[in-house]
Amino acid sequence: MITYTKGNGTSKRSAIKIIGAHGEFDGIDSEYNLISLIFRIIKKDWTLLQQELYLEEDKAYDRLVIEDSDGKASDIWFDISSFFNRW
Repeated sequence: MITYTKGNGTSKRSAIKIIGAHGEFDGIDSEYNLISLIFRIIKKDWTLLQQELYLEEDKAYDRLVIEDSDGKASDIWFDISSFFNRW
């Protein structure tokens, strides 16, 4: 079971930590699933504009830049250390 902990995802420091992913495919799917769930709740569509990987010491982060149906772009940060580079 995948769970999400830690932050709100608005910055690297407050990245959403993904727990329970069995590998990168599972983990990346969980990023998109969480974003889709959030946008279903607020009744908006979203588009992925950019996705970047950041590596720092023993941590790995995904930064997703998304645009909502109103044209507002936002960053969402995920701490992917628990499943990064695991297939």
